[in-house]
Amino acid sequence: MKIRTAQMQILQQSLVQRFAKVLSMKLRSDFPEQTSAHGDPSLLERVESAIVRARSYGLWRDKDVTAFVRLTVVIAPNFDRHRPINEVLTSTDIADEEKVSVLFASVSEFEWALAAFYR
Repeated sequence: MKIRTAQMQILQQSLVQRFAKVLSMKLRSDFPEQTSAHGDPSLLERVESAIVRARSYGLWRDKDVTAFVRLTVVIAPNFDRHRPINEVLTSTDIADEEKVSVLFASVSEFEWALAAFYR
């Protein structure tokens, strides 16, 4: 059986939507204050967008994508635009599986606070 590119894209989008629904419910539970301003469709759209962005940085493992999405809620929707964070996420010298760990180990509290302005 051969799966065509269009079929893979549809399957991939379906998986993103399913993962986004589960993650949205978890975010509502874990961060009620930060998610209260968003209706369900708005939060779901935001989560789907964050999943796509996480994958563009090479983050494919569920735990890494989840961490990235949580940061869009806790820090700022576009926290990844802050230069020190973006440098880690776009680095070709850091294995994709290590990027989230490197973020937490190398980005200072001050830099995380600055990233909060990327709303």
